[in-house]
Amino acid sequence: MGLILTREVGQVVEIGSPLGAPARVRVEAVTEKQVRLCIDAAPDVPINRGEYADEARARGLCEGEPFPPERFDLVDHLRAQHAWSQDTFGPGPMTARLLDHIRKECVEVEEKPSDILEWIDIAALALDGAMRAGANASEVAAAIAAKFAVVRSRKYPPIGSIPADQAVGHLKDLGELAGAEG
Repeated sequence: MGLILTREVGQVVEIGSPLGAPARVRVEAVTEKQVRLCIDAAPDVPINRGEYADEARARGLCEGEPFPPERFDLVDHLRAQHAWSQDTFGPGPMTARLLDHIRKECVEVEEKPSDILEWIDIAALALDGAMRAGANASEVAAAIAAKFAVVRSRKYPPIGSIPADQAVGHLKDLGELAGAEG
């Protein structure tokens, strides 16, 4: 094309992904090492931000890694993950299969506890299980928020009072709290 692009905020270029879906990419913000890209495409065009970012880098629109999106839409992600899982592994609960996989991932986390992707494997499998148990994406997202509210409302033993290799459970009443402190 012969088009020379710079890293200026507001710059827009139309590019295609390896899938051939055209989109407009706009430079939204720039730091010394990162560029935030805004990708605009038709609603029916699947967007793989990594592919568009690779193409934008190849065209000279940016260097380095793009910023992550400012907001991650969990419900949209869960819908896509569930559809992919159904298409790839088939329908149904698959509880035993998912639990077996989660156990294997737990071993991998024990071997590499600082590997975030091993932790995410467990989370993705648990979310898949929740969807396969009959919840829809919005219900799963609401359940995550509701469960966190319940967990935050509970009382727990003092920090450091439970051995590091044991789970910390919540205290069911104030009598347990007094016993844990003593």
